Amino acid sequence: MKPNIAGEVGVTRFDPVAKATLGGTTIQFQPNMNYNANVGANYTVYDWGKNALEVEKSKLETELSKTNVEGLKNIYAYQVANLYYGIVYLQKAIEVQKQQLKLVNDNEKIISDRLKQGDALDYDQISVQVRYKNAESRLADLQSQLERQYIYLNSLVGKDIRGSITAQTTFDLGLPELTVDNAYNDAQTSNFDLKTLKEKDLIYERDVKLSQMSLAPSLVANGSVGIKNGYFPRINGEIPSFSDDFKLNSVLGIKLNIPIYSGKKGAYNTSIAKLNREMLKYSVDVTNQALRRDLEQAQNDLKTAQEKMDLSEKLYFRQIMHLNWQNPVLRTVSLPM
Repeated sequence: MKPNIAGEVGVTRFDPVAKATLGGTTIQFQPNMNYNANVGANYTVYDWGKNALEVEKSKLETELSKTNVEGLKNIYAYQVANLYYGIVYLQKAIEVQKQQLKLVNDNEKIISDRLKQGDALDYDQISVQVRYKNAESRLADLQSQLERQYIYLNSLVGKDIRGSITAQTTFDLGLPELTVDNAYNDAQTSNFDLKTLKEKDLIYERDVKLSQMSLAPSLVANGSVGIKNGYFPRINGEIPSFSDDFKLNSVLGIKLNIPIYSGKKGAYNTSIAKLNREMLKYSVDVTNQALRRDLEQAQNDLKTAQEKMDLSEKLYFRQIMHLNWQNPVLRTVSLPM
């Protein structure tokens, strides 16, 4: 709402200029060389709300930029958290795999003793050796995966974090139990994709209003103050003194600008802005559908993982019981938690 102020310095030559001859005296009413220097200001007194809408739109665009920045932070935070817990998982998996190697190695010793006593076959020993090699290969794969995760996480956080993440880290985040419906409702205010779309809708809403006001008038006040020449006529070609020729001058005025025709530019812009809002509504619907689908899939994955964990636990204890039955000494083996 502040005025626009600008300085101007210029020189203009006119040829020809008006002259009059009276009784042998030639009077030139305007000099050929015209000099002008002034400072002018324009101020929009009233524009029927167009400027206020522009300000609102600019503020909304600023908020959209902030939301985009927060969304990028959220993406990187998710990547870091995903890698962090991936590293914890791999460390725990490596510990379990080492325990498995120890159990298989102990089992191989038992088979070897039984083979010497004639209670086992060469096939049994070869089977155990194959299991041991497979377990070694699995351990090498896990260690390779762990190193790749470290490299990726180091590139994200900008420093080496090896040694700062331990396998004793718990996976219990203390998060509340959420249903798909509750999570979906929470996402309506916290999901950055939806927040971005809603903020864009507010911006397009202002675009529609601004386009509809393209033919609205504006009341503008203007004024200037400066110095120029040409106030004293040239008599018989004589150039007057500086003090006579150059004078301070000022201009004050007010005008009403009324747009009449702009080639339907405003109507086309209004149509485009309305179409953008319409497309945005479809984007919101698509995002919500994808969000619900992902939440349902995540819930299903969680349920499947819990079932697999229960089955793995039962299978692990069966293996321990089998080994204990083969050799009472293994009853003292501690179970990895």
